[in-house]
This record gives sequence, C-alpha cells and structure tokens, in this order.
Amino acid sequence: MKIDDLPPKRRRFVEEYLKDLNGTQAAIRAGYSERTANEQAAALLANPSVKAVVQALMAERSKRTEVDVDRVVQELAVAAFFDPAELVGYRVTRPGCIACLPEHVRRCIVGWGWDKLGNFVLKFANKTTSQDLLGRHLGMFTNKLELSGNLGVRGEMSDLEIANRMLTLISKLEARANGKGGADDES
Repeated sequence: MKIDDLPPKRRRFVEEYLKDLNGTQAAIRAGYSERTANEQAAALLANPSVKAVVQALMAERSKRTEVDVDRVVQELAVAAFFDPAELVGYRVTRPGCIACLPEHVRRCIVGWGWDKLGNFVLKFANKTTSQDLLGRHLGMFTNKLELSGNLGVRGEMSDLEIANRMLTLISKLEARANGKGGADDES
C-alpha cells in the first residue's frame, strides 16, 4: 500500500507522524481532536493500512539517508568505548587540527572551544549516555515492571481495590528487589 492510497486525513497523520514519531502530536497536527488524539493515534498506528505505509516510508527513509539501526549502534559503540589515551601524542591547538585525529576519535567529538586561559578544548560524547543507550538496545536494562499470573484478586472487587492491591504487590516486589524484604509475605 502507498501513502496516496490512504484517505486524506490518514495520509496527513502519516506525514506528521514521520516528522517526530509522536502519535498524539501527529494526530493533533493532522486535525484530530486534542481530547482524543492519544486514542486516535493508537488506533491509526494499529490500523494495518496505516501501519504498512508507515513501515514502508520509514524503510525508504532509512535507505535514502543511509541511517539504520546498525549504523546508530556502531556510532554509539564508538562513543561508548572511546579511550582518551588514544589522544596521547596529539596536540590539537585549533579546529583545523582535528582533521589529524583518527576518524573514530573525531566521531566522538561533539564540540570544541577555548577555555578561560585560551587553551583549545575538545568536548567528547558522553560515554555513560552512550553505554546506557547500548545497554537498553541490548535489553540489559528495563524501566518496566512486568506482572503476570494471579494477583491474588478474589471475588468481586472494585477497580480501586484492585489498583490498591496491585500497588501493594508492586511495592513488595520493589522492596524484595532492593533487598529490603520479601514479596512472599502476603497480607
């Protein structure tokens, strides 16, 4: 399916979505109600036709710009594992001298300038941020707490009671993960 095959409002949504990958804002910019934009975006992105067009256009853009996951991961790896000791022996005194540095070192430079004493200073990519992003890509870190199985909800309970029960269980799980108690001590 091509973008021209979509109805005008959906086509506009796809065009807007590809700008920043923010479904809610894309829905608003495409003319959907601000009040329901989040729900509209979720429904549109789940729609097989819209989903197919978005995927096709993103793949086309990736090919055109030569930017893909592999390239991003490689660049993160360069910044994450850069060894400042590789600069020993180089004397960079002005921006033009940066060209004499090895390419992988240059790729870690995010800025330059002069300090208060007039010394030329290079600013490098944040290794910790790059390592964190690589770790997330590899699934080493997660910001999600996943619950499955029986939550111990018995009989007829209100939504509020169920939510409170879930919060209690989450607190117990977090305490257990932090070594401050057990999640098995049911109340």
